Amino acid sequence: MLPLEAVEECLELAAACAHGASAGLLSLRGVPVPFVSLREVLGLAAPAVPRESVIVVRPGDRRVRLVVDVLGGECQAVIKP
Repeated sequence: MLPLEAVEECLELAAACAHGASAGLLSLRGVPVPFVSLREVLGLAAPAVPRESVIVVRPGDRRVRLVVDVLGGECQAVIKP
């Protein structure tokens, strides 16, 4: 579970261009950025999922990109200027 205030954005992995995903990089708005697959970090078997999502989290001054199989919970919309 992640605190909502730490989440900057959620994207579908295919939309984030998982190009170079085997190297732990994806192209986010044309910029290569590192990511971590929670499935791999936790050592879980790879289930067939229809889509994966990238969650961009900012805990403090750092930015972390996590690839997850499922997004759950309630939806809240926040419009940032």
